[in-house]
Amino acid sequence: MKLKFKIFNTKDNKQSVKSTDIRKFVIYRTELKRNSDDMDAYWKAVQAVNSDMMPSNGELIRLHNRALLDSHVQAVITKRRMAATQTEWECVDSEDNVLDEYQSHINSRGFSETVGAVFDSILHGFTLIQYDTTTRRPYVVPRQNVKWQTGSVIPDANNQSAQGEPFDTYPNHILFQHSRLGILTPVCRIEIMKRNALGDFCDYMQRYAMPISVVTTAGNDAAQAKAVAESVNNAGSDPTIAMPSGYVENLELKSGSNSSTNDLYTKGLEFFNAEISKAVLGQTMTTDDGGSYSQAAVHLTVEGRINSDDLRYIEDELNAQYLPLAVALGWLPTNCKLRPKSTDNRSLDEQLDSDNKLITLVPSIDRSFFASKYNVPVTDSETPYAVVLGVGGTQAFISIIADQTLAPEQKKQSLMLLFGLKEQEADKLINIQSV
Repeated sequence: MKLKFKIFNTKDNKQSVKSTDIRKFVIYRTELKRNSDDMDAYWKAVQAVNSDMMPSNGELIRLHNRALLDSHVQAVITKRRMAATQTEWECVDSEDNVLDEYQSHINSRGFSETVGAVFDSILHGFTLIQYDTTTRRPYVVPRQNVKWQTGSVIPDANNQSAQGEPFDTYPNHILFQHSRLGILTPVCRIEIMKRNALGDFCDYMQRYAMPISVVTTAGNDAAQAKAVAESVNNAGSDPTIAMPSGYVENLELKSGSNSSTNDLYTKGLEFFNAEISKAVLGQTMTTDDGGSYSQAAVHLTVEGRINSDDLRYIEDELNAQYLPLAVALGWLPTNCKLRPKSTDNRSLDEQLDSDNKLITLVPSIDRSFFASKYNVPVTDSETPYAVVLGVGGTQAFISIIADQTLAPEQKKQSLMLLFGLKEQEADKLINIQSV
């Protein structure tokens, strides 16, 4: 199109009319459909799980498995898994006595895999396993084939409309059911956006972050410009350009870096990683840098509570689902239960101080509790207590007697309740210490 404009000449006060070409530039915006398409598929998968007419888990499980390929998702999931599955377990009778003869089964690979399968039900919402009675190891039925809503297994995961076979057709099976969707479902939504943002970042770097060669040629010969461009493109890692004299006027390398755009992408990826940490661990500071010590302590407490909940869920599922089958198969005895081995990270002095305060507050507490905790037998025999108590018990015994913060009556009650001493024996020890 032509645009006419007037030019006013101040020398002779004359106006002249000129015209020039105006080229129309249009900026085309490339529509990124990855997010919209992937998010549509995500919400359809969530709706399929919750469908009353034809429930389906296959597509959502595929999204779960894809999310687990993300390095940050895998890191935080592994962190939470280790906190829940690295705990040692024991089998006890109805009176909480440890049944050591069954500890070999509790320490077996099959039992460890069972604990892992229970934890995986937290991630995916459910886990269906079937046991090999010979090896005592579980086989996890592929989740894409499981319809826990109808209690059936379909032969082809790609045909989610199939009715499938009831769970009962699979002998020695257990369904661990945690929730309808599992914690990986909200993680998937964040991982989709992160994955697509990372793809956009890679496209950006390929298009704009690489250095650009700018060549200024002599004249407007198109063939000459093309020849120069091909020579520059074929220069390789050690550029050498041979052109006739007068072809190239200038050759320069322009950097394609853009710090503001680069920061936008990197901050976005950091944001997505933080959101994933929150979804899995409930906080961010045990996986990322930053924050004060007090803030980190609060975040660690939040994660600790989540880990405690996981462990409690695993214990409940083992006793409610696994134990009846293990008893029926003769792996474990009747009237028993499974529990994690108790651990107390406090020092011996800290534990004794706490228990002494407890004794003072509750004088009638059963001494067998402390005898079990400190592995101290309740005995009336004449065997020297140093022999009966062992090294640890003797240290606890001496700590109470030598404690200057305890009144004589408190020491006496502690010795009687913790170690089963008779009153006259405790009096004698306290009098010796007081001399």
